[in-house]
Amino acid sequence: MKHLLFVTIAFLIVSCGPSLETTTVNSDPAELFNTDTTTTVPAEDEADDFINLKLGEIAPIYSLDPLFAESNSELRANNLVYEQLIGLNQLGNPAPELANSWEVNADSTQFTLHLRNDIYYHDSSVFSSGSGRRFTANDVRFIFERMADNEVPDFAANMFDDIRGFNAYHNEQTLIKNPKKRVLESIEGLRIQNDSTVTFYLNKSSSDFLRRLAHPYASVYPEESVPETGPIVRAAGTGRFKFIQKNDNTLLFSVNEDYRGVIPTLNRLDITSGLDERDLYQEFARKNLDALVEVSIPTLKTITDPPGSLIDQFNSIYRLEK
Repeated sequence: MKHLLFVTIAFLIVSCGPSLETTTVNSDPAELFNTDTTTTVPAEDEADDFINLKLGEIAPIYSLDPLFAESNSELRANNLVYEQLIGLNQLGNPAPELANSWEVNADSTQFTLHLRNDIYYHDSSVFSSGSGRRFTANDVRFIFERMADNEVPDFAANMFDDIRGFNAYHNEQTLIKNPKKRVLESIEGLRIQNDSTVTFYLNKSSSDFLRRLAHPYASVYPEESVPETGPIVRAAGTGRFKFIQKNDNTLLFSVNEDYRGVIPTLNRLDITSGLDERDLYQEFARKNLDALVEVSIPTLKTITDPPGSLIDQFNSIYRLEK
């Protein structure tokens, strides 16, 4: 039987194909394999089998550059490869991720984050040695200064424009095209204390700044992965999955065996995007895809009645869960 999960953020159709015994269903593919909730346990005679999960995304994934992400599909894919300074727990509250602790002053205008010093980027050709280097506070400086660059979209810049001096830095980058004529060398309100300590100074009190740091637009990546022009092509992050390559409309990922947390019981993850939804359904019907993520509203209206239950003709092949 195939399963249709109906959630507030995304929709997922899961096919019980032969490649997986159990599939954890979640609105965020980065947490699909969290064994705290559901554990995939292969049979003893299948322990050495190659496990490949294949997902279909409804919106095109043009790149794995967090600053160029325009759809939920791109944000989800980015969240597989990258991490943020702050995570969110199951209640939506700030939780440690690349920063393991922080202090906030009384009026919530100063945030000092203490970074983990044992985090390394994925091994990648973006590094001259091929081996991922250690993540440091200088990477935090770089990603925020890149948010203000005139060659990237303004999504992230608009989200963090309350950092002291950010607007001035952004405006100079945008309005003064010749780098030699610019006078601002950095963002005033972002200060690096040492390799593992960074402080943000805001123009005004903010109760949601830590949650904003958890957004995929604030993903952390190395400067080495950024080309001279255009979005990131060779992605290198610190997340659960390593980017392998792109084959036509499909992105290929492998598990990051060095990840400090739960490692998915999976050998490879393929994400196909950029196809018409009808074509995605055809691929799903042929069992070339194990799941479809974020099913469109018109499709839901086709297979459900007004109260939101599956209509009779689909009951034998789908199960609707909230």
